[in-house]
Amino acid sequence: MSYKYLEHNTDIFIEVMALTLEQAFITSAYATIETMLNRHVVESKTQKTLCVGGIDLQELLYNWLEELIILTITDCFAIHRVSIKII
Repeated sequence: MSYKYLEHNTDIFIEVMALTLEQAFITSAYATIETMLNRHVVESKTQKTLCVGGIDLQELLYNWLEELIILTITDCFAIHRVSIKII
């Protein structure tokens, strides 16, 4: 699992490499979170469960990342670790 930021003038583009779909979603989450905070200095104190849906994988990924961003910005919830179950 790895990611790299690609050059863009106005947005952040992230290329994710992973062996499984779940790993790709987790890596995408970490890359997105790292644009807002250093998750390595965050302590794990509270756990939250999110339920996200989408009509296809592209919408599911978008909704997943959007929920993480909203949770971070709106609720001031600093995310340290992510796990996911895609059903």
